[in-house]
Amino acid sequence: MATVALSGIITPSNIVTATSTTTLTNKTLTAPTIASANLTTALTLAGAAGTNGQVLTSAGSGLPSWTTPAGGFSTMSASTSSGTFTIPTGITTIKVTVVGGGGGGGAGQSNDGVNGGDSSLASGTQVITTITGGGGGKGSTDSTGRGGTGGTSTNGTLNITGGTGTATAIAMSGTGGSSTFGGGGRAGNFNGPIAGGAGGAFGGGGGGGGAGGAAYAGTGGGGGGTAISYLTGLTPGNTFTVTVGAGGAGGSAGGGGLSAGGAGAAGVVIFEY
Repeated sequence: MATVALSGIITPSNIVTATSTTTLTNKTLTAPTIASANLTTALTLAGAAGTNGQVLTSAGSGLPSWTTPAGGFSTMSASTSSGTFTIPTGITTIKVTVVGGGGGGGAGQSNDGVNGGDSSLASGTQVITTITGGGGGKGSTDSTGRGGTGGTSTNGTLNITGGTGTATAIAMSGTGGSSTFGGGGRAGNFNGPIAGGAGGAFGGGGGGGGAGGAAYAGTGGGGGGTAISYLTGLTPGNTFTVTVGAGGAGGSAGGGGLSAGGAGAAGVVIFEY
């Protein structure tokens, strides 16, 4: 690579004047030393000027190039029902969070709850590996006192297991397990009777167990699992297939003044870009 050097000191009494124009391609210009604070120098590079918002970036060798700096996410969209998601114009990277539905709480001495449904993000016209947030397990009504297990997740950059519903003791029902976005439902109260509370409005919280009087009460449902992933190299206008897991129903109450289990919260799929 050739080097063009302007040597010496430029001062008010030592003026260097260019009387012709030379086009330099792939050359290095060495700026002269400026001896006075009242003097300025400017170096104009011919060629493409880039676009608005771009910056010059060095690759470590050779000439720098114009690039668009990476920015943070500015938009968030939450899908609370199944369907499709279309990649917006100009977007090639998306962070996705997939949360399964919470399991339903068991009723006191009568009926188990229902498992929460799995949530997933799968290929539409955009081909990806399916990302799944598993549904929470159902709360039980048997005397073993085991709460519903938390949902497990697969194929996320980060996979988080949902919280387990709490166990029971005699006449004391369990609370629902939490997910990363939804709290578990409260335990039921036999003095009423008051049924187990539902999981958070959405986001996979497990339902609370129903009260069981003098015998074993219902256990809490498990919270939905969460998978978080960064998807890159996407094509704007392509689509994903979105499945949002339902919250499991709480176990229905039996006779004798026993109370029902709370329902688990539905899952959610969140897009940030």
